[in-house]
Amino acid sequence: MLLAAGAALRLYGLNRGLWVDEVTTLVEYVRPSLGDIVTTYGSQNQHFLFSVLAHLSITAFGESVWSLRLPAALFGIATLWALWRLGLELTSPREALLSMALLTFSYPHIWFSQNARGYSALLFWTIASSYYLVRGLRERSRRLWAAYAVAVALGMYTHLTMAFVVAGQFAAYVWDAARRRHESWDDRLAPFFGGFLLAGLLTIVCYAIVLPQMPDSAAADLSNVAEWRSLGWLLREFGRGVNAGPLVGLAVVAGLIGVGSGCVSYLRESPVLPILFIVPVVSGGATMIALGHHLWPRFFLFAAGFAILIAVRGATVVATAFGRWLALPRERSTKLATVGTVLIAAAMARSIPYVYRPKQDYEGAKRFVEADRQPGDAVASAGVAALAFRAYYAPEWRTVSTLAELDAIRAASARTWLLYTLPIEMANTYPEIYESARKDFHVIRTFDGSLGDGAIYVLRADRTATANARNGVAIMETR
Repeated sequence: MLLAAGAALRLYGLNRGLWVDEVTTLVEYVRPSLGDIVTTYGSQNQHFLFSVLAHLSITAFGESVWSLRLPAALFGIATLWALWRLGLELTSPREALLSMALLTFSYPHIWFSQNARGYSALLFWTIASSYYLVRGLRERSRRLWAAYAVAVALGMYTHLTMAFVVAGQFAAYVWDAARRRHESWDDRLAPFFGGFLLAGLLTIVCYAIVLPQMPDSAAADLSNVAEWRSLGWLLREFGRGVNAGPLVGLAVVAGLIGVGSGCVSYLRESPVLPILFIVPVVSGGATMIALGHHLWPRFFLFAAGFAILIAVRGATVVATAFGRWLALPRERSTKLATVGTVLIAAAMARSIPYVYRPKQDYEGAKRFVEADRQPGDAVASAGVAALAFRAYYAPEWRTVSTLAELDAIRAASARTWLLYTLPIEMANTYPEIYESARKDFHVIRTFDGSLGDGAIYVLRADRTATANARNGVAIMETR
């Protein structure tokens, strides 16, 4: 039932317009031949496994938004089942099912399941590999460790942040090996060679052909927007990502209480799940900060399954404590925790309609401009929006990267339309254009989307400027 609901939620509305990262994925990493795809690592936007699967999808079904996103949606659906299976290995069937329910109605998970990128696949491989890890630590089966190695390698081939997941899994293995002092070294080292070492070798094989390209690509991905590298911005984006509206503060506090209580409970039984959650998040965040990379919330999506399992346990702990305070029988306390979790899932479901808005409404902005433009008008885009319009939505429009280019267009046009998105990126990367947009243009309309700060701004300058406008003369003629 939950799996069917999850599939419906992730497949519905799959054909709505692409946002800029998806456009980049399609144009640079999905449309080329398979040979070019697997031998090109231009930036971290290259999620190899997703690129290959998306290429096969559009080859089979024709190029469309839904066929491009189909692999992400299928991985999102599969993750629901994987989380339930992992939950059965770590906790009670009740908590496993409740965790699956929370992920089923999770706004962020639906969003990323409809995002033509590799993040939903990364979450799937994180949970799948952790499932094999937990079983492998208990059963000591070579088959399970081989399956673990394959899952890790596929996760690494999807996105390199899988390395932080492996760091947490290795820490869990070290803890398990330390408590098995009575066993022989051969038995304790077998998972290392049959699981971790094999996973490393398979990953090297996957990346071998593009290794020379990776240092330059990594350097190109460094952030030039200071705010996007700040921990405070990351936390605000997490709060906005849950789409809790005015209750975001309450949701964050409740989540922290739930995760904290759940961690304490699991630590009393076994630290495996808290290790799998905490080590990747801390090591990943610290590494991103140290390297000066963007602290995108999506880089931490891999931890969502662990966080939900821990939070559900936390809800049980809190409900049990509350039940003791009310002198309720333990069974009533358990039912209270179940009802509370179901209510949280229902509250989360209320925000689901917002996920089906365009992530960035480039199509709406283009239709608006084309309907209102007049003979003699010029249309230009700048910054991130220029990439999307030039490569996909409106290749016939002009793009500008300097103020001189924008002034030249304005001087030759009766009216000039300017479109951009992500104001903070514009202000940092194209400050002169952004300042001109604020002073010389009027905002005609804003097209909102579900991507944070990803609205498309449509501006127009209803005047002409002489070629000397930027040379100190500033002669303007208002139309």
